[in-house]
Amino acid sequence: AVEVIAALITKSAVKDEIAHGSGRCTQALPRLCAACKDGRSAVAYGLAHIFASLTVTNKEVQRRQLAEKEMDITPEQLEELQRITKQKNDDEEEEDTPERVAFRTQKIVQNDGIRALVRLADGASESTQLQVAMALRQMAVEVPVRGSMVQHGAFRVCSDLASSPTASVKCVREAAWCLGKILVTTNPNVLTEAQRLDAIPPLMRLLQDHKADDLMHFEALLGLTNLASVDDATKNRITSEKGGVRTLEYLQFSDHELVRRAATECMTNLLPHPKVIEHLRDPEKLKLWVGLSEDYETDLATARAAAGALAMAAGIEDEELAESLVNKVKSNQILKV
Repeated sequence: AVEVIAALITKSAVKDEIAHGSGRCTQALPRLCAACKDGRSAVAYGLAHIFASLTVTNKEVQRRQLAEKEMDITPEQLEELQRITKQKNDDEEEEDTPERVAFRTQKIVQNDGIRALVRLADGASESTQLQVAMALRQMAVEVPVRGSMVQHGAFRVCSDLASSPTASVKCVREAAWCLGKILVTTNPNVLTEAQRLDAIPPLMRLLQDHKADDLMHFEALLGLTNLASVDDATKNRITSEKGGVRTLEYLQFSDHELVRRAATECMTNLLPHPKVIEHLRDPEKLKLWVGLSEDYETDLATARAAAGALAMAAGIEDEELAESLVNKVKSNQILKV
C-alpha cells in the first residue's frame, strides 16, 4: 500500500487528498505518520519519499532535476516543449503552488509528522536518510513550523545527518541547509549548548561546499551570525573550524550581494574574538572593510555592518590594530565612514 501511494504521490490531487483527507479516505496522513516506526522498516523509504513529495511543489522538483543534469533550460521551457510534442496533456492538473505546500506542511505538523520523520531517520539506509533530510529541509521553508522542528527533534536529527560519515553528500548538504534555515529565525538561546555547538561544523562545511548555491550559503551565514551572537563558546567554535575566518572572508567577495552582506555581518558578530582581531591587523584586509563601509550608496546594510566592525575594532585595546587603523589606513577614509 505504501509503495502504491509513493508511486502516485507526484500528482498534485493525490498530495492534497493525502494531506487533507477526502470522502473516500479521511485518515490517510495520520495513518502514514503512525506507520513510521523506524528506518529499518521495509516501508521506510516509501514513507520518507511520500513526505518529501508532500512538502515540495512539482515545479521545484523539476527545477532541481534540471539543475542536477546541468541542462540550460527552465521548467517553463520544458513544459512548453512537452505541450508542443504532446508529452503533456492540455487538461493535466495544475502545478503545485507554494501556498498548497504550506497547507500540507501544516497538516503534517498537526499530525505529528515531524516525530514520524525523526523515527524514520533512526537506522535508515542512505537513500532513506536523503529523503528524510529533504522532507525536513522543505518543511523548514515555512517559518511557523521551525519552532516545532526544534521541539520535536528535527534539529537534532539534521545535526546528526549532516555529520554522519555514512550519509551521502547530498543528504549532508540538505541536512546542513535545514539547520541554517531553522537558525535564521530561531532564538539560539532556546537551544542547548550542545545543540548550538554541534550545528556549527555542518554549517561551516556547507559554506565551503562549492556545489552549494547562493541561497544555501546565505542562510548558513545567517544561522552562524545568529549563533555567533550568543557567547564566547560559539565564537570559539566557529573560528576554530577548518578554514574558519578565511572561509567567511572568501564569501565577502561573493558575486551575490546578500551573501557578501551576511558574511560581513557574521564576521562583525565574531568580534572581539582574537582570531578576528588578528585578521583586522592586516592593513590590506582592513582596507577591504573600509571599502565595504564606504559603499553605503549601493549597499547600505553591508556598509553598516562593516562600519560597525570598524567601530568595535577602534574600541579594542590592541596596539597593532590601533596602529593599522590610524597609520596604515588613510585617516580621511576612517573619518568619512
